Amino acid sequence: MAQPLVKDLNIVIVRVADIEQARAFYGETLGLTLTAEGPGFFSVAPIDGQGASLGVGVGELHDKGGAEVWWRVDDADAFYAALVAKGVRITLEPTDRPFGRAVGFADPEGNLLYAYQPAA
Repeated sequence: MAQPLVKDLNIVIVRVADIEQARAFYGETLGLTLTAEGPGFFSVAPIDGQGASLGVGVGELHDKGGAEVWWRVDDADAFYAALVAKGVRITLEPTDRPFGRAVGFADPEGNLLYAYQPAA
């Protein structure tokens, strides 16, 4: 079996209109632990820290579903090159972000997917 291009599912992001209401729901109502926060965004995880995080950010929902799925990769540029070689539709060329180097792509149905190489 070939080596997979992605390492692990890292985060699923949902978009909301009211970030404060969402923070109260995911933190206070569901009892999840705040793991990161920035302007218009936060992430939460189960108290035991097991599994992927849930990110919540201000923004419009995508045409295909209301979530963003992110995988972690070792090398965003190599990942991008492998996707291009396989004919995958790219939605975001490798771009540096505060959390690392990100790449956006779509599955055959048009669902938006992302991968990132963590910042050093």
